[in-house]
Amino acid sequence: MSLGLREYLFTWHLLIILVFFVGWLSVGTYLLRWMVCRRDLKSRITAGKCFGICMFSGMAGVASGAVLFALLYVIGSRAEVNLRIPAAVVGGLSLLAVNFLVISAMLDLPAGATFKVASLPIAAIIIWGLALAVPTAVIAYITSQENVKRRICRKNLSYVYKALKSYQDNFGRSAQGLGELVEGNFLNEINRKCPAAMDKEVGYFYFPILIPPKPGSDQLLMCDFSSNRKAEGRMVLFTNNLARWYSNEGFKRIVSLEQNTAFAEALVEAEGR
Repeated sequence: MSLGLREYLFTWHLLIILVFFVGWLSVGTYLLRWMVCRRDLKSRITAGKCFGICMFSGMAGVASGAVLFALLYVIGSRAEVNLRIPAAVVGGLSLLAVNFLVISAMLDLPAGATFKVASLPIAAIIIWGLALAVPTAVIAYITSQENVKRRICRKNLSYVYKALKSYQDNFGRSAQGLGELVEGNFLNEINRKCPAAMDKEVGYFYFPILIPPKPGSDQLLMCDFSSNRKAEGRMVLFTNNLARWYSNEGFKRIVSLEQNTAFAEALVEAEGR
């Protein structure tokens, strides 16, 4: 679960959660206090208590909504089903429900009075959430496009790995380039193109080595070129058929391992650095 959260709960998600919480804390406190004063309850419910109610209800609501959103998002991503909208709806409903329950518990008023006092702050949270929905949707769309490219990239590298193994089994040596795999009908032309740089004939750097019977977990076989993704990171393929995305820092750590020295030197030459 924690791995899924780190992979799918991006920094911009946390920023939006923070903006949402701060907005609710300020606007919700003001409106809750205003409703309390209108119902002549200010002697029982002070301004400090209104602030505490909004803070704890906001924290609980945001936490429940974010966890449910991330959980459904991860499940959908692993199952390759788009659950983004259902996850957002479930997360939003959970946020409202938990927010209202905490307000109700802390106000200690009859149910009818609680609903009337909390109705305006809850309405404010809905309006505030809708206001944030537009930039969130735009950023989510951009992020989803990158996720799609990474999934296609993983599949391409998986196809290349199978082609390399088949070539090696047939000829007893490693292919000297991805072109040999295409010419020998071991690989489709499209699978050597990186989805982030479709204008390039070959989007991946391949280091020709024999794939050992029991390959190591950190020995590099392929990666996409740094220019493919504007130096944001790379998708790499190991000799054990594991395809994984690395940030620039993570890639530098992997490529600096002793078993990847030759790979690193060849990559520098190929990229002209």
